[in-house]
Amino acid sequence: GYRLTRPPEAYAAGEILELTSGTLAPVACLECGAAPCDKTADCRTLPVWTELDRRINEYLNSVTVADLLRSNPNAFSIS
Repeated sequence: GYRLTRPPEAYAAGEILELTSGTLAPVACLECGAAPCDKTADCRTLPVWTELDRRINEYLNSVTVADLLRSNPNAFSIS
């Protein structure tokens, strides 16, 4: 198991997912440290992916472990 070192309110779901999954980017070219794509200037879908990436991160970083515990208080036990 894991023990929290900060209060549940201090952990964003996005932070945890990035630590466990590596990236939340919807496409490889938006991953942190990705090599520049030579098609960026002509990519018609890049604005869609960029906005999706922004919204995913904004939402997941607005949800905390405390929020998850409040939404289903029987799912976890903190002692």
